[in-house]
Amino acid sequence: MSIFDREADQVLNGTINSDSLYGGEGNDTLIGGAGTDTLDGGNGVDTVSFSDAPQGAIVDLSLTGNAPEMAMVTFEESTPPALDGFQGADNASIITNATGNHFGQVVKANNAESWAGTTVSTGINETIAPIPFTSDATTMTLRVWAPAEGLQIRLKVEDSNDNTHSVETEATTTLANGWQTLTFDFAHPVFGTAALDLTTTYDRATVFYNFGKT
Repeated sequence: MSIFDREADQVLNGTINSDSLYGGEGNDTLIGGAGTDTLDGGNGVDTVSFSDAPQGAIVDLSLTGNAPEMAMVTFEESTPPALDGFQGADNASIITNATGNHFGQVVKANNAESWAGTTVSTGINETIAPIPFTSDATTMTLRVWAPAEGLQIRLKVEDSNDNTHSVETEATTTLANGWQTLTFDFAHPVFGTAALDLTTTYDRATVFYNFGKT
């Protein structure tokens, strides 16, 4: 069953079957329900909820925009990604659920620094494939499970050969104790940090959980 958003800022609900949900121009919420669903938020800052899913969702880090979607990290690679935590986000591991799907789990310690984070990599020197940002493709998505809503998640990408070349942006969790997809638009970097530079090779990604809080 295909469900289309004909208006802005809609909530689209799937059925018990395998559905295709397509958002429009606004900031939509897509809830697939049971079944094997295809969820496409379209333009805007969209939220995907897995709260009604019968099992966990696969976490992936994807580039989106007016270009073919490209999964940078899915946790289903033949060689598992590396999770390198620091400053209190060191408790990181890859988990396999009951159905054989994989996801990364990071536990931020109570005494962690406010900038504690985890670098996710699939290559040497803590790298991923170069992110093909363009003027029309400046966003990445991250599927996460969070214990609370209102948590600030920061995503930083940088040049592995020169970490002074980086860009950082943030998204906020909207669901407690459930899976959701966060969209990070690097065209809107965090205030006081560098702007997106399309001439830079961004090939390292670091996630900061509940940024600014210890």
